[in-house]
Amino acid sequence: MLEEVKELYSSYTDKVMQLKLNKKLTDGIFGMGTRISDDPCHEDFAKALEDLLKRFEESSPDSDEVRELLEYIYLYPYGHKDIVSVYWMTTAVHSLTLDIIKLLDAKSASELRKQYITLCPKLKQLPVQKKICRALAEISK
Repeated sequence: MLEEVKELYSSYTDKVMQLKLNKKLTDGIFGMGTRISDDPCHEDFAKALEDLLKRFEESSPDSDEVRELLEYIYLYPYGHKDIVSVYWMTTAVHSLTLDIIKLLDAKSASELRKQYITLCPKLKQLPVQKKICRALAEISK
């Protein structure tokens, strides 16, 4: 399943990069042209990820598999900060992981939470990131 998620993320990032390359200087100015953020690829990505995560959850993965998948999803945005649309969208979809977080054992949740907070300190967290940290902390107890 991790390979499918990696492929989805890679395809999405490639699509956004292609949109950036094809963007005209005037796109989005005064309502003319199209903005990258309006492309349906963003919604398509989120829906495809949601479907993959549901299938993953139904496959009864062990805690190590869950942690490996979540690490990939949580770390991805930080390697793509230079592509604004990708960074924000891949951060926003962290909310889709709330159901599978529950499949982690306490040790994995604790380690993943430490890693997550290192990347995104509490003072800089968005609401979705705060939810992730709370969920991980709850399991860590």
